[in-house]
Amino acid sequence: MKHTVTITTPPERSGKYAIPDGALCGNGDLSAVLGNSDAGLRVYLAKCDLWLANEHRDENGGIKPLGYVDFDISQNLYKNYYVEQRMDEGKLLCRFADSEQFVEITVTVCATQNDVFFTLSASDTDRLPTAKLSAFSCGADKLDTFSKDGICGFTRIFENEKLQFPCAVTAGLRAFAPNQYVLSAATNFDSDTFTQDVLSHLADFAENDYQTAEAAHEAWWKAFYAKSAFEVSDEQLELNWYACQYHLAICARNEKFPPGIYGNFITVENVNWHGDYHLNYNYEAPFYALCSSNHAELTDCYFTPLEEFLPRGQKCAREYLNCNGVYYPVGLLPKGLFSEYAEPPAPYEKMFLGQKSNAAYAAVIAVIRWNATRDKAFAAKHLYPFLKEVGAFWEDFLVLENGRYVIYDDAIHEVPYYAENFNPRTHQKEIHAKNNLLSLGLVRMVFQTLLDMAKALERDAEKYEKWQDILEKLSDYPTFYKHFKKVFRYTEKGMAWNKGNFLCLQHIYPIGQWGRAGKTRLLQIARNTFFINDRWCDDNATNSVFPCAVRLGISPALILKKLKHNYKKFQQPNLLMLHGGGCLENCSLTAATLNEMVLQSYEGILRIFPNWNTALDCRFENLRADGAFLVSAQMQNGEIKNIVIFSEQSGMLRLENPFEACKISADSESVFTQREIKIRMQKNQRITVTKA
Repeated sequence: MKHTVTITTPPERSGKYAIPDGALCGNGDLSAVLGNSDAGLRVYLAKCDLWLANEHRDENGGIKPLGYVDFDISQNLYKNYYVEQRMDEGKLLCRFADSEQFVEITVTVCATQNDVFFTLSASDTDRLPTAKLSAFSCGADKLDTFSKDGICGFTRIFENEKLQFPCAVTAGLRAFAPNQYVLSAATNFDSDTFTQDVLSHLADFAENDYQTAEAAHEAWWKAFYAKSAFEVSDEQLELNWYACQYHLAICARNEKFPPGIYGNFITVENVNWHGDYHLNYNYEAPFYALCSSNHAELTDCYFTPLEEFLPRGQKCAREYLNCNGVYYPVGLLPKGLFSEYAEPPAPYEKMFLGQKSNAAYAAVIAVIRWNATRDKAFAAKHLYPFLKEVGAFWEDFLVLENGRYVIYDDAIHEVPYYAENFNPRTHQKEIHAKNNLLSLGLVRMVFQTLLDMAKALERDAEKYEKWQDILEKLSDYPTFYKHFKKVFRYTEKGMAWNKGNFLCLQHIYPIGQWGRAGKTRLLQIARNTFFINDRWCDDNATNSVFPCAVRLGISPALILKKLKHNYKKFQQPNLLMLHGGGCLENCSLTAATLNEMVLQSYEGILRIFPNWNTALDCRFENLRADGAFLVSAQMQNGEIKNIVIFSEQSGMLRLENPFEACKISADSESVFTQREIKIRMQKNQRITVTKA
């Protein structure tokens, strides 16, 4: 099937609210989002690295929109609104027509360079729409416009004593053919000569440059989707799986400026929380499914703000808590900045909101990537240094008490220090909580991965005993009875229960401590917790609810029914979700859920179609499993077939037998009847698994 979203009503939110509803495309840095103007069509432009670098909560800081291009289209045509968001091609097709006339505009954000192409056609070529480029001001200290030699545009500069770093952008527009425009944009982070680069590029741009760029654009998207595939006999599910890949591909390719809460889909001057990197799940959530979908490369950008903030994180740990390692706030900005800096005499907790877990939560994607790729070079450069600092903090912060390690003074939910009338005495239980459930899971994850990664990299052997001791003696997850059933308690002492987020089971997903193959007692507690918590349809942390349900073995038919209910209630025409936690966080929702339903490996055991609705036919190619395995398989008429496993690294494959007896073909054929099959695989080895 073609993965195209058809939209037949003009956008209502684009240009008015932080989460836009217009069709969108982009190249991972520069984006285009459709909206409306008085003249007809408006195309909003934004860029990942356009930030007003102000750390103060009450200032006009954060990620900013770039500008917009307006096309004059008569209302008698524009009212017949028709747009295709062509995700396979990375393009938007806009058509406005009545019985006698039509206007078509194709919008392409080139995948390989920061150009936007507008190709126009009309029933009357004398009435082709004209394009007009305008800038947002957004608190710019300087805005210069220019129009010369057929190029019109502007340069905007954010630079004053209040800002932590200067930022400037130049954008220009030129008609290079009677029916074609090219827009080019660059910032001071792209080049020191960014303005001249844009002007020179536009001045020299010709038809053959367009053809070359179009060919490169087409090749990039073809190669991107060739890395994995997912086909299912339910078109809505398949479309949304591809939307997960598409949304991240168009906003997460600038390695120095990853997408924050609102990505680069910015159509208003100010977005909530400055559009920051919110570390207590919102920043991590869009990246949950990228590795399992075999797009680990889109997580490259994720680690940049964590690394940039590391020196300040070390300083925070020392000065505020007298600990080694790193202590991270709730929100970060690029270039090592706080999202909201609390200057003395304001309490430092305004930046941390009572939570000690933010750096550990930020490590979730590092752990996912390591387990999925076993890439030692990437781990040595980006993952291990950060993870080791996170571990060093917890080595100091944990308290050994009566033979077990205990976590004190760590809130599971945000303590509202930011509130004008905040009184700490009314929040003592949250501030001085003991053993919060989320942090217990995160600390286990951190030290499990540190041991594994350090041994693989042959690092820090003197630490192994300490890390193992923490794992063996860390406090158990707290429980209590609710509605006469045993469930997980949010803290051992402090908050018992909360209906405001899905933190009660995030130690299962995305933290990955165990699932339905775990201890029967814990599994039943988790299932009780899941159903009593009842957060199937919520506007916060839904991205972990559904994959968690899959890992707990909850009915796949029920999971898919509830997933579609979320589409109906929250989904925008461009397939973004309108949720309270921001714009981007649910871009992982469908892929994370479906990937878990057809392939699981979080306990080191690979399972094929472990929790799938067998009424649906399904085929997937090159989904990524822990251990650096690429897996392809098919479910047809309720039967599993065509299993192929490719090993990117040398290592042990542990496979749960999908049949009563299976035949595995590599250099030779072997038949297995045991429940768990172990095979030592070599790098770049491929095997097939069939029913014997």
